[in-house]
Amino acid sequence: MLRSERVTLRPMTEEDLPAYLRFINDCEIHFLGSDGPPVPTSLPSLLQRFKEHNTSTSPWFAMEVEGEFIGQCLLYSVDHYNGTCAIGLTIGNRDYWGKGIGSEVVVLLCDYAFRILNIRKVWLQTTGNNHRGIRCYEKCGFATEGKQIAQVWMGESYEDLITMGLLKSNWHASTQQNRLIR
Repeated sequence: MLRSERVTLRPMTEEDLPAYLRFINDCEIHFLGSDGPPVPTSLPSLLQRFKEHNTSTSPWFAMEVEGEFIGQCLLYSVDHYNGTCAIGLTIGNRDYWGKGIGSEVVVLLCDYAFRILNIRKVWLQTTGNNHRGIRCYEKCGFATEGKQIAQVWMGESYEDLITMGLLKSNWHASTQQNRLIR
């Protein structure tokens, strides 16, 4: 488990799936990502995806605050040869939006990727309309590496697809005194 002052990241379990299903079937939450159009997901199909993912080497975590499941996060596209991986997170419980929880999660995941997995670069993609997410990533040291203009249809308009990255060397410089993994 990974812990910060307010957040615990623990392995996703089957018991988390009904709450997670509500989050991923919420169009507003879905459109904060860059996963294409929302498609209604059933519990059996989510369970199948969960079982397939649990056989992979990509860490998939449940986010908890005060014992309550509030979302999920993961490292994916883990490439040990090139020393890179992608980061993704969904805070599905709106009560925790805008409270700095996302920043704590990003710090925990990056610290895990850099120190434990010995990854040299963490990257992500998000849509240009995800202003809260972009501020969070920038606050954690991520820099914009590229932008694909009007790349993703978001139900009402085309949005830019933003690629951001953080190198381990920049992470150490900015976080030496702020280690959160306990």
